Amino acid sequence: MAVRTVEWLDEPVAAVRLLDQTRLPVEEVYLEAVDVDTLVDAIVRLVVRGAPALGAVGALGVAVAIAQGEREGWDDSRLRREIARLRDARPTAVNLAWAVDRVVTFLPDGPDAVLAEARRVFDEDVAANHALSERGADWLLRRCPDRPLRVLTHCNTGTLAATAWGTALGIVRELHARGRIDVVHVDETRPLLQGSRLTAWELAADGIDHVVQVDSAAAGAILRGLVDAVVIGATASRPTATPPTRSGRSGWRWRAPTPASRSSWPHRGPRSTWRRRTGRASRSRNGRQQRSSRSAGCPPRPRAAGCSTRRSTSRPPASSTPSSPSAVSPNRSSAPT
Repeated sequence: MAVRTVEWLDEPVAAVRLLDQTRLPVEEVYLEAVDVDTLVDAIVRLVVRGAPALGAVGALGVAVAIAQGEREGWDDSRLRREIARLRDARPTAVNLAWAVDRVVTFLPDGPDAVLAEARRVFDEDVAANHALSERGADWLLRRCPDRPLRVLTHCNTGTLAATAWGTALGIVRELHARGRIDVVHVDETRPLLQGSRLTAWELAADGIDHVVQVDSAAAGAILRGLVDAVVIGATASRPTATPPTRSGRSGWRWRAPTPASRSSWPHRGPRSTWRRRTGRASRSRNGRQQRSSRSAGCPPRPRAAGCSTRRSTSRPPASSTPSSPSAVSPNRSSAPT
């Protein structure tokens, strides 16, 4: 796609130019953020979203804060408070905090050093997107039928979620460039419809055949053999062989056929998305991620009458054990229609 989700502007004042994703697909509107308040508001309202894009906004946002501070005469304490506001604008966005923390270390070296590091964050993400897409495409082609593939994806993981190209949807683009995409099944992704509004818009712009389906139709499409592979993104991931965090996949995660066991998910992603702590992320008053109540050691919620509070120690036969789909998950049971 020719659009740029995030872009740095030097003139007339330092600013971050954002494609307003709340207005898509009806119209392309750009927002120029020249101060921290505008950037924080854009993050909160989902004008900009997606882990890699938020990382770039966080890095460039530190440069915006410095420029605003110079115009308004902030001292160092005020500058750091404003940068902290930017960092905590979305507590669950691992990349946002990671990028701000990386760039802030260059504050003593001056504004030019901060901007140069922010640009490196941006450029590294572009390179990582393309490398991930090539490797993901190679991985799928080694395991899927030797024909154009039918791929299912959820939410939006394309150019709109990154600095360029995309992550999971970047794999779809790479397959399309190689002539190996038949059709893409796009989950609508309720409640904000990132699939039907954003992913479908990107695929249409690239000329990639696709169909939009309600989220609850995903499991049926897989089990009916209409899908060869599932490619999804992750809000955050762990540096272990555990499934990535992807809200919205609960409708089909336990039913998607995949040859990979849960302990060997083909999980790929940059270190900037790694979540070091275990447990489900949740918002907290201080803006930091916290574990869910159960993983934090709190007692479990009371169960309904008649439900056992003990977990069964027996396991069903291997043939009937459900398995989770991986971030890049081929469905070998599929047959062409």
